[in-house]
Amino acid sequence: MNIHSLFFLAVGALGLGVSGCSRDSSTPPVVQKSTARLSAPSTFAEVLKATPLVAEVTVVALEGRDDVTGTSKQPVIVTDLTLQLERSLPKRAETKVVLTQLGGAIGERGMQVSDQPVFVKGERYIVFADPSQKQRPFPMGPAGVLHVVDGRVFGLDGRAVLEVRAEGFFFGRKAGVPELVPSTEPARPALTDVEVMNALEGFAR
Repeated sequence: MNIHSLFFLAVGALGLGVSGCSRDSSTPPVVQKSTARLSAPSTFAEVLKATPLVAEVTVVALEGRDDVTGTSKQPVIVTDLTLQLERSLPKRAETKVVLTQLGGAIGERGMQVSDQPVFVKGERYIVFADPSQKQRPFPMGPAGVLHVVDGRVFGLDGRAVLEVRAEGFFFGRKAGVPELVPSTEPARPALTDVEVMNALEGFAR
């Protein structure tokens, strides 16, 4: 069978440990607990209801800057992401949104945060986000972001999205990883972005 695994969005919303590191010796590594939480929804309909922004977006700008976090005012690097909204659920009046997330780069300095996705300028994504969270706008972390490549949808780990069901996404196996039991079924292409967004819209009704 070509389907490799089921991903249920609530899994990423249960609160992950966060670790960051800086290449700048004057800025110590950051290790924190995420304060973002969502109750564990059991269907896509509940996920969509609990997520303020579900949208297909194009990254039009990435700007790193210095900031502080936590009550101790720990110095960190954050990135302001300017996203062009191609399609949002429900439809929003604005055409762009700016989200600020922990991590990024300023010149030679950089910081990575394990529970936040990495974006590339000019690329298109489908995101599950909460703009009110000023340093962790992606409560489900990388699991709540899909990459749109040539109109087809993949997880950030490169696995194709093959189905969208009430309980979550079904992914194909990761490219380059052999199957333990070879499949006799023909490989299926990843769903298109239109197919994924239409399916999500159906669950949002």
